[in-house]
Amino acid sequence: MRSTLIVLGALVVSVAGCGEEPRADREPPSVPSGLVVAPLVPGRMQVDWLAAVDDRAVAGYRVLRNEVQIAEVSAPGLLDAALAPGLYCYAVAAFDAAGNASEFSEPVCAALGSRATLQNDAFVTDATVYFQQGFVAGEGAGVTLGPVSHAAAVVGVELLFGGAAGVQSLTLTLARDSGQAAPGAELFATPVELTAADDAMQTIDLTSEAITLEAGASLRVNLGFAHAGLPSVARDGGPIAAGRNWLYAGGGWADSALLGLTGNWVIRAVVDFDG
Repeated sequence: MRSTLIVLGALVVSVAGCGEEPRADREPPSVPSGLVVAPLVPGRMQVDWLAAVDDRAVAGYRVLRNEVQIAEVSAPGLLDAALAPGLYCYAVAAFDAAGNASEFSEPVCAALGSRATLQNDAFVTDATVYFQQGFVAGEGAGVTLGPVSHAAAVVGVELLFGGAAGVQSLTLTLARDSGQAAPGAELFATPVELTAADDAMQTIDLTSEAITLEAGASLRVNLGFAHAGLPSVARDGGPIAAGRNWLYAGGGWADSALLGLTGNWVIRAVVDFDG
């Protein structure tokens, strides 16, 4: 606080000021930390980092991709889309309202390939899963996967099939997703024979089948059962995604979430896309 002296004849009066002048903001925010770059499907990178700290407030962040600024955002996190396959390196700096900017973080790189996996489930090795034992012959499970933002070829299906020992024959059907419970136009169908395994994903190779999806399309993958009970397809231990997990019974398809099931079917598709 400042004081002012006022001289009135022989009387000296000290008058206190009402406040200090605002101090100029010259301090930059801290360098953003915890930068993580994760390839997504198809043609996308998810870039996340921890919030920076400033003596006033952080106003936003500048994001570099391969040393070129691509975005300025107000909060941590960026989805970088429409990318071709390749290696991408990201760095982030924070700035405040006064224009002070931190140094850029050390770059973090990730490769975006032309082959990727479409999935709803979060299954990883040793995670908790539930094998659905209530199926009878003639029933089935299905998933909606995608959409793909680039034209893609479906080259495989992966699934977790177990809960009991044995070998079972199923029918695998791929179709365009209609956005409804019933699948759209059929793309491919084949009988498959699976040997049960509780902790190993099984792969059905479709490389030679020329199954294609146009940009913007979603895929429906359905499994039809010719036996009752276990072994069967697994559900992961997470929350179920409504409108993406399906169950066929009684002559029709229904949303598994509306039937009270929890967890996503561990059924995935492997695609090649041209970026």
